[in-house]
Parts: sequence; C-alpha cells; structure tokens
Amino acid sequence: MKLTNSILYVVVALMLFSGCKKDYDKSVFEQLPQERSAEMLKDYKTILTSAPYGWQAYVYPGSGNLASTFLFKFDSTNRVITNCDLAGSTITTPVESSYSLRALQMTTLVFDTYSYLHLLADPDPNVIGGTSGQGLYSDYEFYFMKVSDNKDTIWMEGAQKGMPLTLVKVTDDNRGDVEQGFDQDGGKKMADMQTRIQSYLPQAMFFNMKMQDGKQMSLSYAGGSAMYFRYQNDTTGKLVNQGTLFSYTAKGIHFRDTIWYKKYPFTDLIWNQGTNNGFYIDGIYNNSQISNTPDFPLSALFGNGFTGLFQPSGYPDQSATAISTSYKNLIKTINDSVNGRGYTFREMDYLFSPSKKEMTIYVSLGKGGQAFYGTYTYNFALANDGKTYTFTYLKQDPGGENLRYAMNPLLKYFESGSKQLTLDYYQSPSYGMLGQFKSLDDPNFFFVVIPF
Repeated sequence: MKLTNSILYVVVALMLFSGCKKDYDKSVFEQLPQERSAEMLKDYKTILTSAPYGWQAYVYPGSGNLASTFLFKFDSTNRVITNCDLAGSTITTPVESSYSLRALQMTTLVFDTYSYLHLLADPDPNVIGGTSGQGLYSDYEFYFMKVSDNKDTIWMEGAQKGMPLTLVKVTDDNRGDVEQGFDQDGGKKMADMQTRIQSYLPQAMFFNMKMQDGKQMSLSYAGGSAMYFRYQNDTTGKLVNQGTLFSYTAKGIHFRDTIWYKKYPFTDLIWNQGTNNGFYIDGIYNNSQISNTPDFPLSALFGNGFTGLFQPSGYPDQSATAISTSYKNLIKTINDSVNGRGYTFREMDYLFSPSKKEMTIYVSLGKGGQAFYGTYTYNFALANDGKTYTFTYLKQDPGGENLRYAMNPLLKYFESGSKQLTLDYYQSPSYGMLGQFKSLDDPNFFFVVIPF
C-alpha cells in the first residue's frame, strides 16, 4: 500500500511538473522576439512609405557650423529619392539610392548606397570640407527614437555619431511650399531663394525686427548656418542672447532650436518675396531692417557673442562724421613714429572683459615679415546709460612699454580716471553698422571701429 501511494505521488508530481514546464515554455508575448522585430520593421516601413509627397528632414551634423534641409521620398521597393539644400545643384537635381530597415541594437533606418546624405560623412575633406577621415561627423544609419501619435513626425539619432535627424511628413497643407522648393521647375525657386538669402545675410552686423510689443529683436549672421537673436530684458536690462543653426525651406529658413522673444516662440523666418529683400515672422508683418539701431547698447554685446572692437590700419569709413580730423592726425603721428624705427602699423583691438571690468588695447606692428605686439589694460566703469565709459590705467606688458613712445598720443584719452568716452553704434552708408568712440572731454576726438 505504501509503495502504491509512493508511485501515485510520483506520477502526480510528474504530471504537475510537466504542466508547469509546458506553461514555462510558452512566451508571455503573443509573438516570438523575431516575429515582433519583423512586425516592427514592417510598421516603420509602412510609416515611411505612407508619405506620397515625401518627408522634409532637418539635419544637424556634429561639426562644420552647418544645418541642412533634406527631402526624402521612400518607396516600397527600398528606393529613396533625395534632394537637399547643400548647394543649388543638390536642390535642383534629385538622386536615387537604396535604403533598408534593420533590427540592430534598435530599429534602424540605413541609407545603403551613396547619396547626398553621405556627403556630410565623406572622409575626404575635398568633398565638402570636413575633417580628414571623419567628414562633418554625420551619420547615414539612424535609430528610431520616437514617432508622433499621428505619425507625421519621426525623431531619429545617428547610430555612430549621434547626429539628430527629424523627419516631418509633407502633407496636403504644406505640399505646395515643398514642391515649390524642391520639385517645381527643378527646384529653381528654392535655389534662387537660397542665393538671395546668402547675399542678404552678410550685408550688416544686425538685422532688426519690430516685435508684437513694438520693441526690437535683433538677428545677426555668424557665418555658415549659424545665427544669433538678441533683445533686452525689460526688467533686468540684460541682453537675452540665443544662438541656433538654420537650414533653407521653400519659404525662407528653419531653425534647429525654437527661438523665443519673451513669451512668443518661432522656428522659421519667412522671406519677403514681395520685395525679395528681408525676413518676417509669420503673423508679424514688419520686415527685417538693416539700418535701424538695436534697442540694446553696443556694450551689452561684449560677452554675448562679441569680444571687442577692431581698428584696422586703414579706416573702415573716412567720412567726416565717422572719424575726426584730430584722430586722423593722431594715427598719422603714431604711424610716423613706428615707421621711423622700421615698423609698420598693422591694427589695434579693444578687447572687453565685462566680468573683470577690464578693457585691453592690443597693438600689432610688423617689421621684416615678423609681428610685434603690445598691450595696455584698463579698468572701466560703465554708466547706467550703457554707453559712457570711464577708464583707469591698470598695467602694460613689455611690448606695450616698448611702444609707449608711439602710443602715448592715443593712450592719454584712456589714462585718466576722470576722462570719459562714449561707445555707441554708427550707421555707415558704405560699411553698415559700426561702433564709434567719442570723447566727452574733447568733442573733436572720435573714430569708428568694427565690432567682432
């Protein structure tokens, strides 16, 4: 009887174990991992190919101060047609290449064969000016990071360099703009717009836009695809400084980062095609202007994208309101002094350190193909108007001491703690926005300089 019971217990236990093992082997998911992966790849391909007008993509390589707008059109046979704004020819001439979706560390979009996107990653610096062996630190394999609920925006990240890539679906609402940019007439309209904007931006140090509250926001071009926006805070009086990269669109330019003017955000500037000269923000109808002075003082720029003021050997503007006769005579005296010892005057820089409340005059001379330098550093006090400086001598370096014989006629305007100089904008008809020093003690002493 005991043996029979023991056998019964063993049989029951084996049956229970067998049942548990069967449940254990069954996946808690309805599909196996490889099935789920295949389904995910299928879903992403459906999303990519569900845009008959394509996807506008905003690309931001890791170097090169560059941003670019691409247009991708994916089809179900793993082919993709690409345009981009890297050059006029890449706007007007689409290229076809292949793509694939792969289950790597994450679901990945791979641009398999060479296209405009690969230009940014090309290791040959002669192709687009990138670093040898690295290109512009760009990618052509991208992880899917997020898809919007309505599947009209895809956020991606480069698998190697981490380059962000954002795809925005072209819809019936914006199809016309995109087609005018990249497709219509072979992209001629967008190529022409790019040329106009590239000609417009370098014209001036500032472009000023009247905002909703009647005050100004200033934008300035920093070269490449970089732009800065600045306005003065109403409460603190301090300068609000925002920088971003931009790429071209059919309407104008698009920013990598949202720009804020107080509580108002915007991500695009629209080119005024009525005048073909100037930008406006959608809903704000004042065009950008290059002639009106910013609302903030020039001094507020130091430490906010600008370092100081540059005085070349020649004058950027020789008109009577830009440079006084006494200043011209003073510079001639300095030139004659250094020329008498075999030197050539090259340039002067006025470098400001707001945190230290110091200003350094940096003098450069040349002789026999060699460069010689001298510096003079001053403490400064800045009046509440943001324009009036009082300077007090602090120190000089050995090069500055050696140049004292020539520089004293200029330095006397900075040596005394009681003398004051104003620094303000000067609008030059020929050279755009400059800076101008004026002596309050000697109204016949003033000169223009170039902010940098």
